[in-house]
Amino acid sequence: MLVLGVLAAAAPARGEALLGVAGSVVSVAPRLAVRVVVTNRGDRLAAPLELTGELLGERREAHLAQGVPPGGEGAVLLDFDPALAGPGLH
Repeated sequence: MLVLGVLAAAAPARGEALLGVAGSVVSVAPRLAVRVVVTNRGDRLAAPLELTGELLGERREAHLAQGVPPGGEGAVLLDFDPALAGPGLH
């Protein structure tokens, strides 16, 4: 199971950053690469953002230092070792 987390730094309460997170597998060999897209449906900048993904106990972190502007999106690539997944394990 792939678990994704997003943390946004606190900013003055003037509006809200409403974040959506989606992920898709980009490559499975030689490494499992997952593209994570964060969209901001709110009306204020969400910055900076720290993203954490976990797969079978293996954690990866990525940062969007400039954040995601209102109505915008940001993307990162998380890279995992597929050898950790045994046969039949999803």
